[in-house]
Amino acid sequence: MKVSNGSSSWKVRMFLLGVSVITVLNCAGLVFLVLQHDTLSAQQRELATRLDEFSKSSVVEFLSEVTRDTAEPEPLQSSRNKRSQELRKTHIRTENEEMLMMMTYSMVPVRVMVDLCNSTKGICLTGPPGLPGPPGLDGMPGYNGSIGLPGLRGAEGKRGKKGPPGETGPPGEKGDCEIGFTGETGAPGPKGEKGECCNETIMTGPPGEKGEPGEKGDMGEKGFPGMPGLPGINGEPGPKGENGESFNEVIMEAPQGPEGPAGPPGPPGPPGPPGAPQNKGHKARARQNSIVTDAVPNDDTLAEKDLTKVKGHLLKKAECIIKSVNCTLNVTKMETTFGTWMQDTSRNDEHIWVAEHFSGRTLKEYHNLASFQNGNVKVIDFRRAVFQGCGHVVHNGSLYFHVAGTSKIAKYDFETATIKKITIENALHRNLSYLFQNSKTYFNVAVDENGLWIIYASSIDDSIMVAQLAEKTFSVTQHMNTTYPRSKAGNAFVACGVLYVTDTKDIKVTFAFDLLKKKPLNASFELRSSNGVLAMLSYNPKDRHLYTWDNGFITKCHVHFLSDE
Repeated sequence: MKVSNGSSSWKVRMFLLGVSVITVLNCAGLVFLVLQHDTLSAQQRELATRLDEFSKSSVVEFLSEVTRDTAEPEPLQSSRNKRSQELRKTHIRTENEEMLMMMTYSMVPVRVMVDLCNSTKGICLTGPPGLPGPPGLDGMPGYNGSIGLPGLRGAEGKRGKKGPPGETGPPGEKGDCEIGFTGETGAPGPKGEKGECCNETIMTGPPGEKGEPGEKGDMGEKGFPGMPGLPGINGEPGPKGENGESFNEVIMEAPQGPEGPAGPPGPPGPPGPPGAPQNKGHKARARQNSIVTDAVPNDDTLAEKDLTKVKGHLLKKAECIIKSVNCTLNVTKMETTFGTWMQDTSRNDEHIWVAEHFSGRTLKEYHNLASFQNGNVKVIDFRRAVFQGCGHVVHNGSLYFHVAGTSKIAKYDFETATIKKITIENALHRNLSYLFQNSKTYFNVAVDENGLWIIYASSIDDSIMVAQLAEKTFSVTQHMNTTYPRSKAGNAFVACGVLYVTDTKDIKVTFAFDLLKKKPLNASFELRSSNGVLAMLSYNPKDRHLYTWDNGFITKCHVHFLSDE
């Protein structure tokens, strides 16, 4: 209670103090107003006295007279001379304008006004404002001003008339072409036994049973030939041997000619030199590679060996040559017309790499086909290395591609993210001199059962060249000139050591070249039936299938070799 009473008394004291301060200020203001009123009253009285003195002075009378003289107009005199009359009017108008101009400012001459102000000690009285004078003459034009700020943009005007059509522009890229639904896949046939692949040896079947030898004639005296003995009886022919394993050449068996008469046996010849040891592999079993002819001794006698008789025909055997391709299985649909779809050709995994378009520096990696369909992607950026074309390949954990604007092939290691480069000499790589015009490709890297190959166009004779690439050293081991002009090629791939080249519309394969024997082969088969852009054509030796980027569709093609029959 004591605390509350103390606080209340303190508030009352503060209130009373504030009221006292306000009262003191009001009193001081009142005193100041009274003093100011007295001062102003004294000044007013002094001003009234001066006005009375001024009204009684002679200056006011003089001003009134001047005013009366000014108000009287001068009479106008007519003149016979029209020119003098006009001058008179002009003079009068000029005097009136001068008088009006003076009336506008003071209505009295300046000298009189100065005397008035001096006589009244600085106090000048002014009358009511006069009438406005006439407008003055137009002045001289002023100097050009500076350029102002641009104004706000006005409303958009109406659209003008349609102009004439412009020149025809270059044709654009071919659009995507939709392909109809594929029919139901038939039941797969039984898988055949895998044949051995070799590009240089002829695999022959086991020989038939040897017939019984004929009776040997009597030997003559040494130094002189004896009388020829009677010919032996020919043995029965052995059973036909089994078909050998497949090979890159087609064996065309010639028809057997008529059996000739047996000649008399000659004397035994000297023993021949010992032969080289032979392996039991594929190359040891192939003794004749292309041509086998009748062996005729110089003494016109027949040797005691069974030889295959051929007259002017080649013996060739089918092995690793492609007979046909069936591209009916669409894997997926892509968004771009150009690109490369890749899987590792040596490792057993399901990773998928996609390089979209024919130029760029990024690569998309998917864990498998399901990840691709779900959009689970990992983007790999090569930074300064930009790829060119649609001829890339992934082999043994590395990506091989052409570096744009150069004649270099790059190897990008996915594990270490490092890039190695090699230069291919005398290769076309710029100015739109493509190896394959349809896919905008200068270099095509291919993989088959024999390793890595680089397909490019020669800058010397404009023909298709193939370089063999060593994977471990990342170096070129040899170059081969196919002598086939690049202008006739649409795309190409390598399978089982053979280069296959398509026509300019990528409809069929029209040229083949054996890279191991370095000679052309006779091969031709249909590749596809539709037109459009075939951006990628790549063979995967891991599953022995052909993959294409055809009009935006990734297609898997079954490859049928002659050895499959």
